[in-house]
Amino acid sequence: MENVVKEVYAPKPQPEPEEKKVELSVEHADKFTDYPEEIDLSLLNWFNATDTDKLDQKYLDKVKTILGYIKKDAGNESGEILWTLRHIENKLNTPPMGTSRVDHIYQYVRLQEEAERAERVAQAYLR
Repeated sequence: MENVVKEVYAPKPQPEPEEKKVELSVEHADKFTDYPEEIDLSLLNWFNATDTDKLDQKYLDKVKTILGYIKKDAGNESGEILWTLRHIENKLNTPPMGTSRVDHIYQYVRLQEEAERAERVAQAYLR
């Protein structure tokens, strides 16, 4: 019998595509025509919103609503805002599959604002 040499052809290793990492800075803010100035870039970094091409006005409106809700309790200090945001995220736990962190917190904020509004209406009704 002949010696049969089996050659195993392994696919050539493909180079890993370089991950494009964009840090948000003041220069990136110029890409938005209606960029809300009250949104701190550190808040967008908190949500890992580093791809400036995917940030649309709807996303920024959600972040603005979240920021407005948090500022009622935390004030304007950046550290307090991020601490309050972290506290809310810990309270809510991980978002369901297919839901982004921004959408998950936004839904919570909208429900809280609606509950506060209903409480004010009920109090006004009792007077």
